[in-house]
Amino acid sequence: MDPYFKPGDYIVGKYNDMGAQIKSGKVIGDEEEVLDLRDMVINHGNHTGGVPLFTAKTKQTVKKEKKKKPTKVEDVEYKPLWDKVEPEPLDPAPKVEKISKPQTKKYIYLYNKLGKIRLTIESLLECEQAYCVVFYSIDDLIFTPNPGETLTLIIDNDTEVSVYYPNASFSWIDGEKQLMILFKTDE
Repeated sequence: MDPYFKPGDYIVGKYNDMGAQIKSGKVIGDEEEVLDLRDMVINHGNHTGGVPLFTAKTKQTVKKEKKKKPTKVEDVEYKPLWDKVEPEPLDPAPKVEKISKPQTKKYIYLYNKLGKIRLTIESLLECEQAYCVVFYSIDDLIFTPNPGETLTLIIDNDTEVSVYYPNASFSWIDGEKQLMILFKTDE
């Protein structure tokens, strides 16, 4: 058996440019393995609150059904419901409250060839490769480095880190906060 496939996986057939089938698809595994896998999935769904969308008929579950006589359908006059139903009023858009800046401010410094600039920030998020500088609003983003520029980021007046600006500044989903990504460099 192929190490990339498991029983129950389906390999799609091959088709030519016009859509005609060249080679038919196939299910990996024998019928017993596939049916056992199907039963395991169904049992798991039943025990975790799932509801079956359909019942598949397989060779084991096929039963002969008796043919029923067709029932006579009476003519019924249908009336549209939309004449009687009044539309519900739409809820107004939720109001987004602006969060005021806290009294204690956080600062970072960016240092380049032109000098050192102090920026007021909301937060500084750090991961292995980069920093994400979060500003309260576009008004606090008073300096944007040149794309590709290497800078020195000064945190808490004592930690200096060499960073690279990849031209990654954007608005947060609230439309107010501004984010700037600064990648760490290995200098």
